Parts: sequence; C-alpha cells; structure tokens
Amino acid sequence: PKVWTFFCFIFHFCRSPPHQDTLNFNMSSSSYKPGPYHKKCIDTLAQSGNNPFVDQILRAMSNEGCHIPDEFISCKPCDEKVAGFFSNLTGITLCENRISEQKHVDRTLVHELIHAYDWCRADMSLNNCVQYACTEIRAANLSGDCNFGMELMRRNYKIKKHHQECVKRRATVSLSLSGSECGLNAEEHVNRAWKSCFKDTSPFGYIP
Repeated sequence: PKVWTFFCFIFHFCRSPPHQDTLNFNMSSSSYKPGPYHKKCIDTLAQSGNNPFVDQILRAMSNEGCHIPDEFISCKPCDEKVAGFFSNLTGITLCENRISEQKHVDRTLVHELIHAYDWCRADMSLNNCVQYACTEIRAANLSGDCNFGMELMRRNYKIKKHHQECVKRRATVSLSLSGSECGLNAEEHVNRAWKSCFKDTSPFGYIP
C-alpha cells in the first residue's frame, strides 16, 4: 500500500550510508507521551505518503545525498500558534493540536520539507538573513499556502498578482516571527531575496 511505501521510503533513507556532503539531522531522545490528538496526526501523516509533492521532495533530498533519520518527521503538541516547524537539528514537527484535516497536514508538510530540502542542497546559515528569507519565500510559494482557496479564506485575494503578494506577505511574517535577528528587518531581507528565490521552484520545476 502507498501508506507503507511512504514509511518504507523514509526508513530506506535511514539505512543508507551518509553521503560525504550529507546534512545529518541529529535527533534528540524524547520522553514525550502521546496526547489525545497524537493518533489522528500519525494517521493523517501516513496518508501524506499519497501526496506526490511530499514524495518528490523526499526523493530530491535522497538524490542530494541527505541522510534522514527515522524520527525526522514527528507529531507533537505545540504551545506556539503554528501548524508545524523545521529545525536542522531535530527535523520536522507537526503540531498535532493545531492541525487535523488532511489538506492542512499535506500543505504544512510540504512547506516544512521545502525548508529541509533547502538545508539539504545548500550550505545555509541562519545568520545569513537573505538565505533565511529565501527559504521562507520558497516555502510559501511552493506549498500551497497562497493558493486561491487559502487566500479567499483570508479575504486577501486580488485579481492581479495575488500569488506574488501573498508569498511576499507570508514570507515576511514567517521571518519576522522566527525569533532570529533577521526578523527585525524581515521585509527588507525578503525584498533582497525576492527576485531569484521566487523564480526558484526546485525540486518541482513549477509552482504546484
């Protein structure tokens, strides 16, 4: 079944020897006890194996030589009002108390996997604010965050260049909420990174 193929695909990464230039995601041990939303998150995450964009990003990371541990993607409760987040040290966390619908999980997972892919393929530094802004632009652009339906729900939809405006807005907000010094001048950094990073649609080759 496709669901098992998804997890076998991740475990296959774990058994593969690290590439010489591999970005290793070191997972810390956790004493987390599953909460009431945990099973729903795990079940929904398993169904994300049917998402072709999730599959494509994972395969692109494998082709780049990145080693992904078995707990790279986890479901945990979050205090922050976010659906998920990525750390180059601990991987991707889906906030099980913030998301439940399959489309929301898929969109969040693709968003965070774009960050992971950018860390995988480039020598990124969070101290480089243009690089940080770039990955936020790409995640907003390629994850479905700014599709027609989402913008209608936010009542931000415009006839002309609505997608570009949404990507720039959401990338700026994400960077400003990052907790890093880059967030202090988020709009400036997004503007500096905009031209090249909005055009960069790797690994898809187009805006999904």
